[in-house]
Amino acid sequence: MTELPRKSQTYNPPNVPAPQPQFSQVNTFTFSPGDTLVAVTGQLAIPPPNNNPNKNSEAEEQSTPQNFEDQVRLALSNLENCLKAVGARKRDIFKVTHHVVDFDPVKQNPSRVFIEWLEDEDGDGDDVGEFRPASAMLPAWRLAGEEWKYEIETWAIIPGRR
Repeated sequence: MTELPRKSQTYNPPNVPAPQPQFSQVNTFTFSPGDTLVAVTGQLAIPPPNNNPNKNSEAEEQSTPQNFEDQVRLALSNLENCLKAVGARKRDIFKVTHHVVDFDPVKQNPSRVFIEWLEDEDGDGDDVGEFRPASAMLPAWRLAGEEWKYEIETWAIIPGRR
């Protein structure tokens, strides 16, 4: 039996928060003839690093939003930056896990914001229309810090030939 070439690689995009030492933000695995499996670490509402060379002080750093929907938007922005860093698109996502502290189907549910993000109303050409990846919504007692109420973990496959 012929062994297929395989390659696993990790990435920490500069426009997302730095990961803890035990993980990378994105891991890809390339299969022959070139399809790539992408695993994105759970993204939180952590503002990306301020890469502005004119930054004067730490006071200019952004903080975690208090509003739940704003946390979802920031986590999705971090997710999108991770996907773009490895050449993946929203349409390549096949599995999503939402972790929600104090989940409530009406008051604290990321579904609406996620669908808006997925449908890509910002016009960058990555319009997925009615496409919806498999997903799970997991109520959580707490995430890595008390300030975070939402985390999204994602799997995607980048086709070898687009």
